[in-house]
Amino acid sequence: MIMFDLFDETQYQNFSNRLDQLSPDAKGQWGKMDAGQMLWHVNLFLEHPLNTSYKGNGKWLPRLFMRRMLLSEKPFKKNLPTMPGAKAVEPKDFAHYKQELQKNLAEFKSRGTSHNWPDHKLIGKMSAQDWSHVQGKHLDHHFRQFGV
Repeated sequence: MIMFDLFDETQYQNFSNRLDQLSPDAKGQWGKMDAGQMLWHVNLFLEHPLNTSYKGNGKWLPRLFMRRMLLSEKPFKKNLPTMPGAKAVEPKDFAHYKQELQKNLAEFKSRGTSHNWPDHKLIGKMSAQDWSHVQGKHLDHHFRQFGV
């Protein structure tokens, strides 16, 4: 099991390198998204801690269950249901969302552990390390989905 830390330079570079390896024609090993849709999807979830105007639905699943699942060291299972509003149903511009993800990851890392991170819309109070782990875990899940 692994605890992700996007504030750690080595782990940050690992995610950045994996993103560089992703190609627009990469095929998902599970799920229905293509690579461009996946990039749109992970950017959407990075908007939550980076942008306080994020409009998440806080009633999707029971909070205690979600908290345990998100903060555990266990990887997300394949084919978990996607939160309403986070399913990409239309084609997405791969190059645009790849560039957005590079920018959002750099912004996330630059804010660091001393930033006043917002509460999570689904599970409430979270530390900088909690946010870092959840975002890393989500990125790892989707990067593994596309073989990077």
